[in-house]
Amino acid sequence: GFSGVFGINFLYNQKTNEIFAQECIPQFPEDMHIYSLGIMNQGQVPPMDFFHIMACLGIKERFDFETVNSKLKERLPLSHIFLLQEGIEEMKLRLNSGAYSFNPEQRALTFQGQSAFPWELKNESAFLILDSMPRFGEKVIGNVPSLFKLIFPRSIAESSSSVKPDAGALISMLSTALRKQENLP
Repeated sequence: GFSGVFGINFLYNQKTNEIFAQECIPQFPEDMHIYSLGIMNQGQVPPMDFFHIMACLGIKERFDFETVNSKLKERLPLSHIFLLQEGIEEMKLRLNSGAYSFNPEQRALTFQGQSAFPWELKNESAFLILDSMPRFGEKVIGNVPSLFKLIFPRSIAESSSSVKPDAGALISMLSTALRKQENLP
């Protein structure tokens, strides 16, 4: 009798090509709103949220679900990754929510301005830092799983288990600076 969106966490064994379900979460998965933003930006089909709301309210509509399903399965030029708060007790970096660029050769992070949508980013090196980021000097709440998320207007994956070198350098630099309370270059 349940309807609507839910998430399933799973483990994948590359050697045996098997998937093992870990947990069913009866709520929107963390990345659903990012995916919905990408779908809305394309403007070809409604985002998944739309169908969730319809199911919960008992709204019946006719759709070409073959087309909708096909479009929802297409890869979007969008990626995101969470920076976990584990090991970080206080926010020691002066980061603002918004658009940034990163130069991996110089290890330089540059704030580009306030922004909240991936389609507002000007180039491939740009990305967003968004979500529940603590302000400089604030204590990090222990029961919050992540500090913030990085959203990229491109794929940052090299495979299902690794990221591209520039994204890896950025994530490593931020993670190290947050945990060792270092200043960013």
